[in-house]
Amino acid sequence: MRSTERQASIMTRFAMMLMAMPDNVHAAAQQAHLRFPDTPEVSLFLRSAVAAATTTDASWASSLAGYADASKAWVQMAMERSVIGSLGLRPAPLNTQGAVQVVAGAAGWVEQGKPIAMTSLGFANAVVGYATFAFLAAVSRDLVRFWSPGSEAFLQSIAQQVVAVGLDHAMLSPLVTATTTTPGSITSTVTAVHSGGSTPALITSDIISRVQALLDAGSAIENIRIVSNPRSRLAMSAMRDSSGAFAFPELRAAGPSSFLGIPFLATSGIPLVGSPAEGYVVVLDGQKILYADDGLATFDIASAAAVQFDTAPSTGAASLVSLWQNNLVGLKINRLAWWTPAPSAVEVIDRVAF
Repeated sequence: MRSTERQASIMTRFAMMLMAMPDNVHAAAQQAHLRFPDTPEVSLFLRSAVAAATTTDASWASSLAGYADASKAWVQMAMERSVIGSLGLRPAPLNTQGAVQVVAGAAGWVEQGKPIAMTSLGFANAVVGYATFAFLAAVSRDLVRFWSPGSEAFLQSIAQQVVAVGLDHAMLSPLVTATTTTPGSITSTVTAVHSGGSTPALITSDIISRVQALLDAGSAIENIRIVSNPRSRLAMSAMRDSSGAFAFPELRAAGPSSFLGIPFLATSGIPLVGSPAEGYVVVLDGQKILYADDGLATFDIASAAAVQFDTAPSTGAASLVSLWQNNLVGLKINRLAWWTPAPSAVEVIDRVAF
C-alpha cells in the first residue's frame, strides 16, 4: 500500500470507528487498536489529549499533526477521481484577491542605440472567497459495526467518488449559478455555441472554433483543456471516418486522451439534459482560472440528530428523520474551496447530441 493510500485509509478507519461508537470515543479507541494494528494512528487520533501549551515545549500538540496528513491524503485520493486536478488551474489562497492575465505581452529584438519597445500586459482583478462544500450521508450502524476490508473500501470509494464528481459538477456544469455565498460554475455566465452536428467533421469544426476563440483572447495552446461528459467522449472515441479508420485516434473511452494534442478529459459532473439527452463540451484555459482549496477535509459524526432526507433541503419547516430511532449514523465531510475565472477563460458548446 502506497503512503497516500495508507494515510487515506487511516482517515476512513477513524471515521468508521466514530460511526460505530459515536457515544464512546474511549471504547472506539480500544477497538481501533485491536482491529487496525497496521494503522495505530487511528487509535491515537481517537484518544489524543493535548496538554496546556507552554513557551518551551517545541512538540506541543504534535500528536494531532498526523490528522492533517491523513486528511490531506484522503482529499488527494478523492481529487484523483476528479478532473479538476488535470485542468492546469492557477492555485490561489482562500479569501483573498488576485489578478489573472487577460492580454498577452510581447518581447522582441532591440536595435543598437534604439529604445526598447514597451509591451502591454492586461490583468483582471479576481476576488477569491471561500465556501463550504459538503457531503452528508447516513448509513446503518451495522455496516460499520461489523467492519471488514470490503466495507472500508466501499465507504471510502463511495465518499471520495461523490465528493469528486460533486466538485466537478459545481465547477463545470452550466446549471450551477452563483449565490451570495457560493461561486457559480465557470461555465454559468458563458454564452454557449450550439453544436453543429454529430459527424467527425462537424465536431472537429466546433471544437477548433472554440479553441481558436481562446487563442484569439490571448490563451497559450498548452494551457487549454477540453472536457465533456463520458458519454460524449465514448461516442467520439468510437467514430470512424469514410475509410473505416478511427476519426479521433488520440481519444479513448477511458484513460489519458487528447484531441489534436489538446488534453481531453471526461467527467459525469458535466450533466446530460433534456429528452433525448444532450450534453456540453467545455473548452477552457486553466491558467486564467484561480482555484483555492486548503487541501483538507473535516469529518463529523452524529447519531442523535434529526435530518432532512432530501437532496434539496428546505430552510423552513420540513419532515425530519431521526438517526437514533432508525439505527443510523450520519457522516458529514466538509471542505473549503473557491474558483474565479477571468473573462474569456472558458468556451462552451451545448446541445451536444453525441
